[in-house]
Amino acid sequence: MSEKGMQTVFETLAKDGKIALDAIKKWFKEAAVIGKDTGISEADVDAAVAKTSKDKKGLEFAEIKECVNALAKEKKVELKELMEKLAAAGPMKSVKPGAAEAGAKLAKDEKEK
Repeated sequence: MSEKGMQTVFETLAKDGKIALDAIKKWFKEAAVIGKDTGISEADVDAAVAKTSKDKKGLEFAEIKECVNALAKEKKVELKELMEKLAAAGPMKSVKPGAAEAGAKLAKDEKEK
């Protein structure tokens, strides 16, 4: 269930099947994956993304799963716990749909309405 839920949130946020690093960090923060409870920092996420990402513009779902798996192992946190947090996080307030490339434009467009 947690992986399917996580994929649903991913699909909500993704543009062209990818999510940008900034949007991933916002998602992880909102889901409380980044924080004192897990011991995971933004720097940890940056390092995990650098190891798993083929394309620096964004990560596909499989790469995000690899990233979460690496963070869980490194920080000795249950993988299932992290995936459940990420699955429960959507829809998020701080990350707009299609955030991979268009996040800033969407936020600007919403302000103009």
